[in-house]
Amino acid sequence: MPIQKEITLEATRLNIIGTFNFLLYQEFLGSIQDPFPGRDYVVDLSQTSFMDSSALGMLLLLRKQAQENNARISIINSNSVVRKILYTANLNRFFDID
Repeated sequence: MPIQKEITLEATRLNIIGTFNFLLYQEFLGSIQDPFPGRDYVVDLSQTSFMDSSALGMLLLLRKQAQENNARISIINSNSVVRKILYTANLNRFFDID
């Protein structure tokens, strides 16, 4: 499974494995459905080798949902290629990127 979801008391953690692209759209939508609205999200990209523009759009969908629930989003552990994509798209304006 390319997306592993882990729910803790503090946050919903999504681990994206491999290439983050449109093929993960349905799985991503299912993963961001949180039974506990208001819980923060952590998107762990430590195992993500690449992401395309559809992945950026999915992150913006997550942002919309998080805003509606007063939740925060952190993107962590991105490699240099993925981090460059995030910064080139100016997503650092919307997300905490570590």
